[in-house]
Amino acid sequence: MLEFYYDFLVVYIDKENFCLIECDTDSLYMALSGPNIESVVRPELRQQFEAERGQFLTRVDTEEHIQHDRREPGI
Repeated sequence: MLEFYYDFLVVYIDKENFCLIECDTDSLYMALSGPNIESVVRPELRQQFEAERGQFLTRVDTEEHIQHDRREPGI
């Protein structure tokens, strides 16, 4: 979870747009200032976020349909 927090959240989202509520070894609860994570991404890093989001987030085809993958736990 520390890798997700420091290598993903802090890089792509301003700290004023999210608040970490609770964290465990395999889960993280946070509050966002927008309706979803895509809406609070720094505009200047949008392309880089889209290119690297698959390393940290579930892959999404559309807002209504979420495609799950079979990645190894802990990634």
